[in-house]
Amino acid sequence: MRNKYLSYDDQRAPKVREMFSRLAERYDLVNDVMSLGLHRRWKAQTVRLAWDGARRPARWLDLCCGTGDMALLAANIPGVAVTGADFTLPMLAVARRRARRSALPNLVQAEFWPRAVGRSFSTSESRTTTLRERSTRDSCTR
Repeated sequence: MRNKYLSYDDQRAPKVREMFSRLAERYDLVNDVMSLGLHRRWKAQTVRLAWDGARRPARWLDLCCGTGDMALLAANIPGVAVTGADFTLPMLAVARRRARRSALPNLVQAEFWPRAVGRSFSTSESRTTTLRERSTRDSCTR
């Protein structure tokens, strides 16, 4: 059976955007079911590890932030300015609703272009304390 979302052509990004747009309202529930709720612990650990390796003051960019789990966690850390970016508006709409009940990160619709990020955001030099979301030709955006 062919997976229509696993193409490596010009239609990949629109297909992925369409899929996540349809799933947005159920995305967190699907994650809970598929990971038995463990994704929440993994995300909290990732934010904690990144904070341990971050320069202060910190500006964080959560690429492909989806419904904002990690951006919202990071926004609760004093001294951290967080930007969550995703290219799917319905996912960001869920993140914005969730942000009303929590610290509010800056949430933007964006496609990721590696050279555009530059040195504007904090990075950790240690591979053990960083979650890197790399953009290649076949990543979440084109």
